Amino acid sequence: MSSPDYVGLDRLDGYHYDSLSLALRNVLNTDIALTTFAQIIDGLPTADVVWDRYSATYEPSHPIINHKTLCEGAFEKATTSRAQFSMADVMVDLELRLIEMIACALHQIGVRLSQVEKVHDPATTAGHDIESTIKWERPPDNLCRFPPKPTMFIATQFTAYDRYPNGVHDMVGYWAENRILGGVALFDHSQAWTNDDEPNVYFQCSRGRVTFRVCQLLDIQQSALISFLLADTKDARTECPLPILPTSENRVRIDPGDAIPVNKVYRDIWERKLPPRRRRAPRLERPKTSLDYPELDTDADIKRLLTELTPDNQVSSPFNIYYEKCYSPLHVDMSLRTSFRHCAYPYCTHSQGLAIAFHAGCVEMAAPLGTPLHEYRLATEHSYPHASLNYERRRGRVRELIEGALRKAYGKLSPELWHLVSDDDELIRLHAIAELSLQHRKTEWSVDPSVPMLTTVVRMDGVEYVGTLTNSPRIANRQTEKLMNSSVSGNLYISSDHLGIRQVIPVPNEATSDTAYPAYWQTVSAKQMLTFHGDGLKLRTLLTPSIYPRVLWPRPVAPSELGSMTFYYAGWGEGCLEARLRTLTFNEPGTTGYSVCWANDEMVSIHVHRNMEHHEADRTLMDEQSDYKYRSHLKWTYYPIQKDEFVQEVWLRGSERYDTTRPLPSQGEGGLRYHFSTPWGLQKYKRPSDIALALVTSQGRNIVAGSFPDHHGQYTPYSNYRHWNLIAKTPVNTPRRVFFSPSDHGIPLIATQGVLDNLFAAPSPRQTPLGTVPRFNPLHTLHYSSSSLENITEVLVCKSKNEKDMGVIRQFDLENSRMVETSYKKVAGLLLRYADGSEASVGCFRFDWAETPLTRGDSRGLFVGTRPGKIVQIPPHVAAVSTAPPEAEGEFTWMEMPWTGVLEWWFNPDSLDTSLTHIL
Repeated sequence: MSSPDYVGLDRLDGYHYDSLSLALRNVLNTDIALTTFAQIIDGLPTADVVWDRYSATYEPSHPIINHKTLCEGAFEKATTSRAQFSMADVMVDLELRLIEMIACALHQIGVRLSQVEKVHDPATTAGHDIESTIKWERPPDNLCRFPPKPTMFIATQFTAYDRYPNGVHDMVGYWAENRILGGVALFDHSQAWTNDDEPNVYFQCSRGRVTFRVCQLLDIQQSALISFLLADTKDARTECPLPILPTSENRVRIDPGDAIPVNKVYRDIWERKLPPRRRRAPRLERPKTSLDYPELDTDADIKRLLTELTPDNQVSSPFNIYYEKCYSPLHVDMSLRTSFRHCAYPYCTHSQGLAIAFHAGCVEMAAPLGTPLHEYRLATEHSYPHASLNYERRRGRVRELIEGALRKAYGKLSPELWHLVSDDDELIRLHAIAELSLQHRKTEWSVDPSVPMLTTVVRMDGVEYVGTLTNSPRIANRQTEKLMNSSVSGNLYISSDHLGIRQVIPVPNEATSDTAYPAYWQTVSAKQMLTFHGDGLKLRTLLTPSIYPRVLWPRPVAPSELGSMTFYYAGWGEGCLEARLRTLTFNEPGTTGYSVCWANDEMVSIHVHRNMEHHEADRTLMDEQSDYKYRSHLKWTYYPIQKDEFVQEVWLRGSERYDTTRPLPSQGEGGLRYHFSTPWGLQKYKRPSDIALALVTSQGRNIVAGSFPDHHGQYTPYSNYRHWNLIAKTPVNTPRRVFFSPSDHGIPLIATQGVLDNLFAAPSPRQTPLGTVPRFNPLHTLHYSSSSLENITEVLVCKSKNEKDMGVIRQFDLENSRMVETSYKKVAGLLLRYADGSEASVGCFRFDWAETPLTRGDSRGLFVGTRPGKIVQIPPHVAAVSTAPPEAEGEFTWMEMPWTGVLEWWFNPDSLDTSLTHIL
């Protein structure tokens, strides 16, 4: 068909040009837009995006699965293209309004980038270039197959490239706006609407696990989008609603086949082919789900219904707990004459009267299998909190098991079909429940390690566990594996996770590593009877005391190595009774820095940064480091290391070395809380462990991660915990390992090999500020950081994404007699980059929270805007940072710092209260 009449956006003038230019710039400045266009420049999308599509028809063996990150140069080229963007580059129909023009502009940018030279590296797709990756098909077989599309940038419902003015490039354009906006923008053309009564815009999303139907945006969604498009560029990122994905609240929906011929909802009349009636009928007759038809979900709370199992194994009727602001949620079950109250205490350690909650839908699925609910509890109850990412990993493993079972039963059907079938939450839950098939084994097991032992392997969610461990050959079957006689080594090494025992081996080198499902190891002497507790499906815990029974290791550790360990103990937090250690390796090749995680005033985890070109992969690793990602109070401080710099000494403050002849303490001094009357109000106070980590580098730098000591006075009752211990030392650039136990109550234990004599060590590290110490709440910690402002080339501003760190500006609208609230994100910290390639960080910083770098250019200095605390005793916080002077003071108090001297940044990681000093 003929092409529409297109003109460049630079033909607009006055208000329309300014509005559209601002709106388009706001969208282009988002991370999702930059990542989307970088994939087009690459030439192929990344593997996760390929699968994040409705009706994705690629099978798991496709070479695109290897394309996990962008190829080198794609991100940089996208950034350059964004900086060089001109309104004259985009051609649109002048009859369109703001949202339509933005959607068309994104579409046309995608088309233009699709036509430029690509930077894809075939090494990332198993040696296939772009064309061969697109055309790849599995070897000939008797299975049905889907022919490949002409591109891998596909929005499922928009593939009629033979009708499009730009052919396949228009497919890429639709894919780009779908990824950025959350769907392809469509409009109601059923009549000539006026501005007042025109229906809201429609989005058709083509992502995985999202409805295939065309959905109309809610008023609140469209208002948020319009507000974002028209917002000042400096504030656009704080209000970004993109991508906007449909939820069950979007009740106005249209079947795609009816969009153009029946409802007249479209943007371009040629955007899709009208399917023949015979092809539309099966779509309309297919089984309907609440994902596509939310009106079928008559009870919107059904997915949140709970069934409780009481301590005496009684099962409650399904109910929903409604949370109120002032009261602890309560439900009374009249049939059991029992009340169920949700404990409002965040660190609940109650054991008496504890009821276990199950999803009511899962209980209904399990009922026909005949296994009592309390037996499922024994097999599935978690022994300790685990990483939140484990859920998605186990979900993926169950999908693989479902697909394997389907291929075995229906071998000649397409593997792509099985991948579509397995992506069903109810099927995944049903398979996981049926897989348990509890065999009612005994729950107490004893074994003599001095004679040969037999083990059976069971699987739960695709992960292997030890089912039984015995000296009796009567249980031997095809799943049984004969273990070596442990008398050879005299020890056994046992690994376990939050669901049970994974491995029992006689020598460390037989350990198998599974990074997706980590386990922790214990060492136990084989010169005694071993006793285990089971849950009816697998062995759950080791009852025989191991060497240091409260310490579990990330790998098997021989007794000789354990004997050389030195432990530093800071006191258990509430509810913590075991230390699950992780390895922290200093001076590994490629190390670019270290980050420390803080929860409230406690150090809870430590992370090593490597190969910072791939920030997304590094973000995933940081989230894995934090088992408590769901907690909104986590902050990270970052300490960059230069290329020719390494760590020579590691110091620890706030922990005491304890005699290993004594058992590891199970409770520290931090278990009690006290009430203090302070100028800041009545405070509940628990003595913080006050751990601080200090690194002395080969360049003589002292890097201190921790609170500034005694910021509220020269002496406090906690001064006993200010002593520094030298825990690791290496004069040359070689890796040095330290073990630590992450915990959201504060790291309780750190272990190192060898004992260092601190009497003859170098002087302990200390921080020496150039200015005066600001006045802070004495019951909260105060951290100090500083950096030079000379020879800076770029400044990266880190704004917290935690909801609790949102600031609010309230202004009274006299014309409408109402209060108007504008929210913004507090600035957590800065990363400063210098002309010699070095970096420095002040405050809190993590790369996935960083905004677009601010270049120094010809600016005369750094401008920092602060807002005061709610009361005069609370320090201010940083609200905005810029290299250009503010146009007006507004609600912020601005501080100008020339590019000289030293910036001292005092802060509290929890509240982000900040005090700045510029030392010339």
